[in-house]
Amino acid sequence: MKKYNPFDISFRAEKELQKIFSQIENIFNKEFESIKIFDTLRYSLAWRIFSVIRDELFCEEVKDDELKRMFYRVRERERFIKYKLIFKILENCFNFVIFLIFRKKKKKKVMSTIYINNNFNFFTFSFKFFLKNRNSFYFPGYLFFIKSSYLYYIRARKLLKKMFYKIPCDIREKYREILTYYLFYRLPLLLSYVPFFKKEFKEVDYFITHEDVTKIPVILSSIFKNFYAVQHGHLWKKHTIPMGDFGFFPSKGKKIFVWGKEFKKRFIERGVDEEKIVVSGSPFHVNLFKRERKFEKIKGRVLWITQQSKGMEDEGIYLFSRFIQGFKIAFSNKKDLFLIIKARPKEDLRMYEYLLKKFKINNYRILKENLWDEIEKAEIAFSSFSTAIYEAVLLNRSVVCVFPEDLPAPFPYEILKIPYTDNPEKIAGYILDPPEIEFNKERFKLFFENYGKPDIVFMKIKEHLK
Repeated sequence: MKKYNPFDISFRAEKELQKIFSQIENIFNKEFESIKIFDTLRYSLAWRIFSVIRDELFCEEVKDDELKRMFYRVRERERFIKYKLIFKILENCFNFVIFLIFRKKKKKKVMSTIYINNNFNFFTFSFKFFLKNRNSFYFPGYLFFIKSSYLYYIRARKLLKKMFYKIPCDIREKYREILTYYLFYRLPLLLSYVPFFKKEFKEVDYFITHEDVTKIPVILSSIFKNFYAVQHGHLWKKHTIPMGDFGFFPSKGKKIFVWGKEFKKRFIERGVDEEKIVVSGSPFHVNLFKRERKFEKIKGRVLWITQQSKGMEDEGIYLFSRFIQGFKIAFSNKKDLFLIIKARPKEDLRMYEYLLKKFKINNYRILKENLWDEIEKAEIAFSSFSTAIYEAVLLNRSVVCVFPEDLPAPFPYEILKIPYTDNPEKIAGYILDPPEIEFNKERFKLFFENYGKPDIVFMKIKEHLK
């Protein structure tokens, strides 16, 4: 039986997606109130359609029922977001109250669309330089629906309906659920906010967001000139990860603030104008750079840091299963090992629990607490696509990336000398004898500029707001 390779399937699904986009791009290449429709929809449509294509390839090629159950493909993949009406109304009301609290009558200096969810995100940056002077405010990503314009909604829906019926029939029928959701409901609703944006934010000097590819940031970047973006997360080497570039480029902000010179290279190779790129350091990691050690290393404590990127669930599960096989081998030689799985706050844990049960691993805990605390406690950390690999290096812990050896490395691991493998025997060897990762300041600086002077990160961003 042919060996299942989720990366191979995903690369082929990406090629199919590119063919579809080549047929619909000209149809969506229209503007509504200076807002480019295709740019606004590109990211959302790419990931939704890609998931469907990949699942079809999976079902065609993988005949092993056990494997299908293992990768959670018995259920129908959710093709679009199913909103819970009551929860959504309450969420919108709460966000609108926050908006009213932080809204200022005087001239506004900076607006951040970054959601306030913990102490380690861009909220720190906003308050450090602007909110303390009471000349900026937080704006929730979801606007309360009473601020929408019914006239704009009707106009937008009429335009998008014409586009819908110009889509080739085979594509339109195959992806009808996805296309009707975005063209008949989601995008018209967002475009109906345009008058509100123009009226409410006309005095805002600068917009700063942590990405410029999803719908609201793209709409804002089309309306306002002084729109800036901050590098949201890790940027892989080109053509090393399926869908690694799709939907993210070209960058739409006036400038984009990147974490380090190595990431600047990644943006340039994707066609972003070098003059738009500012190497500032990462505002998301400032608290980490200032962190003092809280915990000592615990012998035998092995940490897996999850990273099931949107649309990359198959790859994440596949790599976790390879890691678990390695952990089982290591445990047979050393009984005092204990596995900690650091999951994301909203992550579905059923697949991890299924695989742990399948491989008869009982000595584990799944936690959703502070990542940096767990890295400090671990003797060795493993992950696949996560930026936590670099955070582990900074916290002076052994770290290994689990990634297929027969594929080009997605990150420049050779610079920091971080090992990567998906071989269970090698993973077991690393667990039993954790590698020492040399911390080289100059090399680390290539990824996180100004990490030794965290306050300069904010100053660097502030001086480029023009």
